[in-house]
Amino acid sequence: MAAVRILLVEDQRSAARMIAKGLREHGHAVDVVGDGVSAIQHAATVTYDVVILDLSLPIKDGLDVCRDLRSKGNAVAVLMLTARDSVEDQAISFRRVARARTSADTSSSTAHPS
Repeated sequence: MAAVRILLVEDQRSAARMIAKGLREHGHAVDVVGDGVSAIQHAATVTYDVVILDLSLPIKDGLDVCRDLRSKGNAVAVLMLTARDSVEDQAISFRRVARARTSADTSSSTAHPS
């Protein structure tokens, strides 16, 4: 089985090390960056199968990173991570993801009319 190419975007170094170690032990190729701007730069130069993206990042948060990727036509699978555990935080995050998705869908349908 071919290795899955993964971009892990996590600003907490200990968490990033632990996650990357586990993924590598399962044969995956993992690049690790610690902020949203670096994530966008890496995704622009390397083709990834999956981006594992923390919501709370310095410089540019995870949802903004996802929004930027989609606006540039990058349809890579994105798995969001968060330490936010309250119901209110989860509801806010789900609403932000829905708005980001709607915005990306609208911009892509505008850019590529059927």
